[in-house]
Amino acid sequence: AVGVGAAAGAVAPVANGHLAASTSTGGMTNKHPCRVGDAPVIGAGTWAENQSCALSATGHGGFILRSALAFDVHARTGYGNADPAAAAGHGKVRQVWPLACIIFLSSAADLASPPEVQ
Repeated sequence: AVGVGAAAGAVAPVANGHLAASTSTGGMTNKHPCRVGDAPVIGAGTWAENQSCALSATGHGGFILRSALAFDVHARTGYGNADPAAAAGHGKVRQVWPLACIIFLSSAADLASPPEVQ
């Protein structure tokens, strides 16, 4: 699990080889009332698909949402056959790194995060 401020994320293998991911957000300081967090949006900061990966990203949700970070990492592993370390450390992840933290679990149950977090 990872956390940035009051946000938290987790990835895990569950029954029968399935993958699960969850992301919660504590929100940004001085956020607009009733604002919905961006990081938990599926494809932005949360993704789980048995054939590729489970990923959770927390941090500045606007940056995570605009980059479609979770989907991008999924595509690199699911379609591009990248290994977990390469997918978790690619350019787009590095661009949002100062503003986000990710945890990633491949379909082979390999856990990875960007090198800066390890």
